[in-house]
Amino acid sequence: ERAEARWKALSEGDFQSAYAFETPAYREVTQLSRYLAQYGSAVKWHGAEVKSVKLDETGEIAQVSLVLGYTSAMPSGENYRGKRGIYEDWIRTEGDWWYVRK
Repeated sequence: ERAEARWKALSEGDFQSAYAFETPAYREVTQLSRYLAQYGSAVKWHGAEVKSVKLDETGEIAQVSLVLGYTSAMPSGENYRGKRGIYEDWIRTEGDWWYVRK
């Protein structure tokens, strides 16, 4: 649920809400303004669907497989709309699941 909610926020351009899914440790050392500066307009996301979740033996680390919808500008000026599979790591800490930035 949290992985899809994070991508919903990113898809809607609500980067402040997406920032809230970063680990508490990441947010401690990375200000919101720095986080926001990494996003441009070359790609537009259309949400993501979780396909599977694989927990490690502790149940505290998860690898989440998602299919991400996107539109990107081609050199020709046309837009390409596609989907691609991605993997994300999530960790349970402080009683909740958090996206782990690589």
